Amino acid sequence: MTTPRMLYRDQFLNASLAANSEAVDFPKENLQNELRTKTTRTTGVASENYVFDLTTVGVNIVNSIAIVGGNLFSEMFDITIQGNATDSWGSPSVDEIVTRGTNLVDNGSFNIDTTGWSATNCTLAPIGGGRYSTNSLRLTRASGSTQWAEQVLSGFKIGRQYLFSVFTKSGTSGDEAFSFRVENGDSPRALIGAVDGVTIVTGWVRHKVIVTAQSTSIRIRLRKNTATAGTMLFDDCECYEVPESDMLIHYLAADYQFRFWRVLLVESTGSYIELGRVMGGLYFQPAKSFDVNYQRALNDLSTSSMSIGGQGYHDVKDQFTTLQLDFSNMTTTDRDSMLTMYTQARSDRNIALNVDTTAADKPDLSYYGKFTKAFNFTNTLKTSGDERHSMSIEFKESI
Repeated sequence: MTTPRMLYRDQFLNASLAANSEAVDFPKENLQNELRTKTTRTTGVASENYVFDLTTVGVNIVNSIAIVGGNLFSEMFDITIQGNATDSWGSPSVDEIVTRGTNLVDNGSFNIDTTGWSATNCTLAPIGGGRYSTNSLRLTRASGSTQWAEQVLSGFKIGRQYLFSVFTKSGTSGDEAFSFRVENGDSPRALIGAVDGVTIVTGWVRHKVIVTAQSTSIRIRLRKNTATAGTMLFDDCECYEVPESDMLIHYLAADYQFRFWRVLLVESTGSYIELGRVMGGLYFQPAKSFDVNYQRALNDLSTSSMSIGGQGYHDVKDQFTTLQLDFSNMTTTDRDSMLTMYTQARSDRNIALNVDTTAADKPDLSYYGKFTKAFNFTNTLKTSGDERHSMSIEFKESI
């Protein structure tokens, strides 16, 4: 575990905002509303974007982006962060892909070969003309009424949800039936999720499956469902754990100062893309992490009661996390930076807190919320003029 990062200076909050589409009753301005439940929706899914113009707020440092809420983890779509001096996006100065964690599929892009995949009633080969990358997977029928490529994946947590997706495209056998099947990797090989009854078409189309893991391994099958001779094409097969948190934090490669920033959303599996909040700005990371005796509590606003007739009922409400992080032996430099952060964020502005920055595959460790107590420092050690300080951060997740 490394030291936490806190995105506290949100340059996007009061910036001018433009969108290429917005649904009625879900306006783009909701991206700047601190309530994560006030969401914006696109009217399309092929290529959507939001552009933030920092002219009115000052072109200050942006080194991190937080994306909160909506269908961020119930649908699959590509997210790219771009920055530029002008509102022109042919070749932006910053162009970085946001990852959802660790892709559990081995060789899902098929760029070099078909390592990790086995074939039944067919042959497999990489072929040029992939969705974005060099190659895609070509499945060629050899026999039988169905043919498939399959892979057994490992590292799953029983009871957790996982989001699978794959792109498909018709080959020489034309538009025909396809299925994307997800099974237990252990015996018995029970089906736990599938895309069925779909006809492959000439352009690349993304399909998704969400399943709850019932074993530590899962088998996936990309299946051509006809006896027609010819080929079917696949690309960018992915699997990510669905976190309990509904946010992603992306750290840019450097500190940048550009007037325009764009969030590009491409090729969703749903009928719209929905987001609750987008933050972009400066994060602070102390030199030393918090002490091991930190406190994390899950709070539940739900209530249970009983009717006059004696029948019990449960009123299900929101859950939220509270944190207390204790820091000891903090340098004076970090103390001053902490004070600067609190002076700007105080207890009325939401920040994005990433508890462990090494855990790109653990977005559960990211939180959107507010400080609940002013920072109070004590001078605990002074050796040869080198001061050391202690303090605590108390934080409450916003709902």
